[in-house]
Amino acid sequence: MIGHTGFLITARRLAPGSVLPQLKRRASKSDFSDEDMEAWTPGSLGERKVSDKVLRKRVRIAEHGAQLAGARDQAEADGGVVPADAADAPEPGDPTA
Repeated sequence: MIGHTGFLITARRLAPGSVLPQLKRRASKSDFSDEDMEAWTPGSLGERKVSDKVLRKRVRIAEHGAQLAGARDQAEADGGVVPADAADAPEPGDPTA
Protein backbone atom coordinates (compact mmCIF):
# COMPACT_ATOMS: atom_id res chain seq x y z
CA MET A 1 0.00 0.00 0.00
CA ILE A 2 2.92 2.35 0.52
CA GLY A 3 3.78 2.37 -3.18
CA HIS A 4 0.15 2.98 -4.11
CA THR A 5 -0.12 5.86 -1.65
CA GLY A 6 3.06 7.41 -3.06
CA PHE A 7 1.60 7.22 -6.52
CA LEU A 8 -1.60 8.92 -5.42
CA ILE A 9 0.30 11.72 -3.72
CA THR A 10 2.46 12.51 -6.74
CA ALA A 11 -0.23 11.88 -9.35
CA ARG A 12 -3.03 13.90 -7.79
CA ARG A 13 -3.83 17.38 -8.87
CA LEU A 14 -1.81 19.93 -6.96
CA ALA A 15 -3.52 22.72 -5.04
CA PRO A 16 -3.14 26.20 -6.50
CA GLY A 17 0.22 27.70 -5.54
CA SER A 18 1.79 24.41 -4.44
CA VAL A 19 4.97 23.08 -5.98
CA LEU A 20 5.43 19.52 -7.10
CA PRO A 21 8.09 17.82 -4.96
CA GLN A 22 11.26 16.90 -6.81
CA LEU A 23 11.56 13.21 -7.51
CA LYS A 24 14.84 11.79 -6.28
CA ARG A 25 16.25 8.85 -8.14
CA ARG A 26 18.79 6.60 -6.57
CA ALA A 27 21.88 5.79 -8.52
CA SER A 28 21.70 2.31 -9.90
CA LYS A 29 24.05 -0.12 -8.26
CA SER A 30 26.11 -2.03 -10.75
CA ASP A 31 25.71 -5.77 -10.71
CA PHE A 32 29.43 -6.48 -10.38
CA SER A 33 32.29 -4.68 -8.69
CA ASP A 34 35.76 -4.26 -10.18
CA GLU A 35 37.04 -7.07 -7.96
CA ASP A 36 34.36 -9.40 -9.33
CA MET A 37 35.29 -8.55 -12.91
CA GLU A 38 39.01 -9.01 -12.21
CA ALA A 39 38.37 -12.49 -10.80
CA TRP A 40 37.09 -13.71 -14.18
CA THR A 41 39.83 -12.47 -16.51
CA PRO A 42 41.68 -15.15 -18.52
CA GLY A 43 44.85 -14.55 -16.51
CA SER A 44 43.05 -15.00 -13.20
CA LEU A 45 41.55 -18.27 -14.35
CA GLY A 46 44.96 -19.64 -15.28
CA GLU A 47 44.46 -19.48 -19.04
CA ARG A 48 47.80 -19.11 -20.74
CA LYS A 49 48.62 -17.12 -23.85
CA VAL A 50 49.22 -19.16 -27.01
CA SER A 51 52.91 -19.00 -27.84
CA ASP A 52 54.26 -17.78 -31.16
CA LYS A 53 55.78 -21.21 -31.82
CA VAL A 54 52.40 -22.93 -31.52
CA LEU A 55 50.78 -20.34 -33.77
CA ARG A 56 53.46 -20.80 -36.46
CA LYS A 57 52.98 -24.58 -36.31
CA ARG A 58 49.21 -24.24 -36.69
CA VAL A 59 49.70 -21.94 -39.69
CA ARG A 60 52.02 -24.50 -41.33
CA ILE A 61 49.49 -27.29 -40.76
CA ALA A 62 46.65 -25.18 -42.17
CA GLU A 63 48.68 -24.18 -45.24
CA HIS A 64 49.67 -27.80 -45.87
CA GLY A 65 46.05 -28.90 -45.57
CA ALA A 66 44.98 -26.20 -48.01
CA GLN A 67 47.62 -27.32 -50.52
CA LEU A 68 46.51 -30.95 -50.25
CA ALA A 69 42.86 -30.00 -50.65
CA GLY A 70 43.71 -27.87 -53.68
CA ALA A 71 45.69 -30.72 -55.25
CA ARG A 72 42.84 -33.16 -54.62
CA ASP A 73 40.24 -30.78 -56.08
CA GLN A 74 42.41 -30.07 -59.13
CA ALA A 75 42.99 -33.78 -59.76
CA GLU A 76 39.29 -34.57 -59.44
CA ALA A 77 38.41 -31.69 -61.80
CA ASP A 78 40.92 -32.93 -64.38
CA GLY A 79 39.65 -36.48 -64.03
CA GLY A 80 43.16 -37.61 -63.23
CA VAL A 81 44.74 -39.54 -60.44
CA VAL A 82 44.65 -37.99 -57.00
CA PRO A 83 48.14 -37.67 -55.47
CA ALA A 84 48.79 -40.20 -52.71
CA ASP A 85 49.32 -37.64 -49.96
CA ALA A 86 46.19 -35.74 -51.05
CA ALA A 87 44.08 -38.90 -51.21
CA ASP A 88 44.73 -39.73 -47.56
CA ALA A 89 44.39 -36.17 -46.29
CA PRO A 90 41.16 -35.33 -44.48
CA GLU A 91 38.74 -32.80 -45.86
CA PRO A 92 39.29 -29.26 -44.55
CA GLY A 93 37.06 -28.68 -41.54
CA ASP A 94 36.54 -32.40 -40.97
CA PRO A 95 36.06 -32.84 -37.19
CA THR A 96 37.25 -36.46 -37.30
CA ALA A 97 40.70 -35.41 -38.55
